[in-house]
Amino acid sequence: MVMLCMGKLAKLIFNEKVFRVALVEADKTQKQVAEECGISETTITRIKKGMDAHLSMAMKISRALNKNIEDFWTLPG
Repeated sequence: MVMLCMGKLAKLIFNEKVFRVALVEADKTQKQVAEECGISETTITRIKKGMDAHLSMAMKISRALNKNIEDFWTLPG
């Protein structure tokens, strides 16, 4: 996901560690979250590896785990 920050585009970083903890807290598997979001498990794996996520997809993933988008995606630095 890319965000406009201080007049410049910045690629947001996906925090996989927070994602793994959220899976445990929600008692869900990555596959269950993918199915709930209507995306493939492969797509979630690609996001974890740095693929850009559309805002709507980020919102679905966050909602499926009862988190905010900001919990998973942060600005670099």
